[in-house]
Order: sequence, then structure tokens, then C-alpha cells
Amino acid sequence: MRPGPAISSVDAKPGRLIFLDWLRILAFGLLVFYHVGMYYVSWDFHVKSPHAGHAIEPLMRLTNPWRMDLLFLVSGAATSFMLLRDGTSGRWLQLRAGRLLIPLLFGILVVVPPQSWLEVAQKYHYAGGYANFWGLYLAHFQGFCDAAGQCLILPSWNHLWFLPYLFLYTLLLWLVLRRCSLSGCREVFSRRRARHDRTGRGNRRASSAQGSSLPTAVGVADQTLAQHALYAK
Repeated sequence: MRPGPAISSVDAKPGRLIFLDWLRILAFGLLVFYHVGMYYVSWDFHVKSPHAGHAIEPLMRLTNPWRMDLLFLVSGAATSFMLLRDGTSGRWLQLRAGRLLIPLLFGILVVVPPQSWLEVAQKYHYAGGYANFWGLYLAHFQGFCDAAGQCLILPSWNHLWFLPYLFLYTLLLWLVLRRCSLSGCREVFSRRRARHDRTGRGNRRASSAQGSSLPTAVGVADQTLAQHALYAK
């Protein structure tokens, strides 16, 4: 069988994988319920219910081995699709920064402060109003300390830590792929792409016959690296 034509930078854009959309909904929906549950379990958290107990802890423990892994998996897939579309251009990094850092800044300034205010009211018996606390929050106030001398860090991203971590991984990936485009990685990825083209067509035909798009998702990372090596800007 003759090998098909080479995939161009335009043709390489993958179709939308609906199951990834559902995984994204599952991952973020689970995060909401998990953080609500943290209010009611005996584990340490920013704010605790007076009725906290052990009842739902086994259920929450079941999600601990895979909850964040699932979130990073979905985010990595989104990153790979953006790489296929935009390459490792400055525009790609700018888009990722906008999608990660702007929500992070909004969260630090708007979403997290009420949680921190309730935390200092419960743990440190702060009696001031929210407006007064927000001034302290923005001023990097370091006076909320426990008996061991551990002080609450303000401002804080609290449960939004995932966003700066993901941006750091994105930046490292961008630097590695940019470096590869300037060094000897292109030939290696070209060979990987040719091998993927030969084996991927058979997998896609079998996947289509079975009504599954999972093999396409498995090949995304490999295709992304190969595509970058040939079409990096």
C-alpha cells in the first residue's frame, strides 16, 4: 500500500474529541464537590464546618490517586491540540498565558479573598469587616500567625495552585520544543512521524469501524512532536 501524502500544518488539525469535553466536565465538576467536601471532613482546610466528621472521607480518598492526574491529562490534551494548530510560536505561548494567568490573577484578587477572610475569622479570630481585610490582603499583611509561628501568606492562590503549575509546565514545554527546532531533533521527530503515519492509518480505520476515537487521542502527543519538528515557526 502506498503511503499517503504528508500531513501539512493545516491538515494536521485534529477533529474535536467529544469524550475529552466530557472528561473536562467530569474533572472540574469533581473538583467543586471535592472542595465542598473538604469543609465537612476532619482534615485541615481553610474553613471548617462545626459538623465536620469522617463520614465522607472514604469516598473522597477514592478520588485522591487519580483526581489531579485526570485534570493534568485533559489540560495536556488541550495543549497538544493548540500546538498542532499554532506550532511553538510566540502566539501559542501568549494564548496559553492568557488562558492561565488572567484567570489566576482574577482568582487571587476576587475569588480567594473571601475564603481567606473567613479563614482568619475562624482560625485567628479576626473581627474586622471584609473591606478592611481586603486592604490587609493586598498589602501582604503577615500578622495572622498560629502558636507555632506559621503565618498565613497573603495574597494567596489557595486552591488555584493548579494554574501556575500548569503554566510553568507549558513554559518548559515551549522552551524544549523551541530548542528542538534549533538543534538536531527535527530528523528524529520526522522519523517518528513517518512511523506514526504508517501505523496510524490502520488504527484509525479500525477505530472508525468500532466507533471509538480513543486511538486518535493516544497519538496526539506523538503527532504534536512530529508536526512541530516539521512546521515549527
